[in-house]
Amino acid sequence: MCMYSVHIVRSFRACALAPRHDAGSPSAQMRVETRLAFIEKCSSPSFSQVDGILGFGWFGSNRSASLLKSLTQSSRPSWRVKQPPGFKPMPRLFAFLANDTAGELQLGGYDPAATSGEPWYFPMLGPAYGVAVYSVTYGDGEDAMELLDFNAGARDPKESFVGQLDSGTTCILLPNTTVNGTFEDAPFSKLLRLQQQGLKRRLVFTLRDEQGL
Repeated sequence: MCMYSVHIVRSFRACALAPRHDAGSPSAQMRVETRLAFIEKCSSPSFSQVDGILGFGWFGSNRSASLLKSLTQSSRPSWRVKQPPGFKPMPRLFAFLANDTAGELQLGGYDPAATSGEPWYFPMLGPAYGVAVYSVTYGDGEDAMELLDFNAGARDPKESFVGQLDSGTTCILLPNTTVNGTFEDAPFSKLLRLQQQGLKRRLVFTLRDEQGL
């Protein structure tokens, strides 16, 4: 059981660096007024090696605690928060980079110099960071095994399943049921049986971008 000590701040001004494409400068300062809750103490060992966590989770509700909402709109009426005159909402984009020793959060877009190619954009499904997953195979060769066996005879047959993206998770989670008949077999159970047979392969996910590719 984790014990937390929480401190609520009803009004807060944050200063952040964000990509600034209109001024020829790699970054620009911006200030935003919002509400935050700070966890001052936590007994969980999962947080013993970090200085803190800044969540950029998204939820579509008006009372969503998403900091990204405060950065990207001029007011939060349900929070009774209004940005000062002259405030320019940040584009609703962010990117992050990480390796074994450091990390970087880019707000309002991404730095092309930090990537090896053009980014791919996917339609967001559901209230959070969900994307349509059309296939998950165990392996990527001719003998690849499909884990998402969509049930064509279901009452509401589907060709994709919503997958949630979470940079803070430490593993990949697969459904261990047929999800009310969506699948003919539980994806995780099928994967487990294959692994118990001694098969060791990579997991390959198939998504489609905004152009359906």
